[in-house]
Amino acid sequence: MPPLFDPVPDHDISLEEASEMTARYRNGSLFNGFNGGCFDKAAVQQLLDQQDCEGLRYYYGVNSVNENVLILVGVTAENKDMVDGRLLEMSVPCPNFCDDDSPLVSG
Repeated sequence: MPPLFDPVPDHDISLEEASEMTARYRNGSLFNGFNGGCFDKAAVQQLLDQQDCEGLRYYYGVNSVNENVLILVGVTAENKDMVDGRLLEMSVPCPNFCDDDSPLVSG
């Protein structure tokens, strides 16, 4: 089966680029007090380990208490969301579950 992306893009960015991006977010009009969230490795691994899963996609959403969230879903090589499989949200929010020393939070 062909890879999801052909050729596979380089998803890596530098810490400087990432820090600039998170700072722009925190200083922008979309900032709602949350810097991000954390997903457990086992949950993400289970999503990625699904049969035919070649990557993951995220969607922005708003939960029942009007907070911004990310929804994670597996993606097939045919670029199809695996909506009948595992879906993730319920990340542990930052704050309060943050690395306060990270330049991604304070940079």
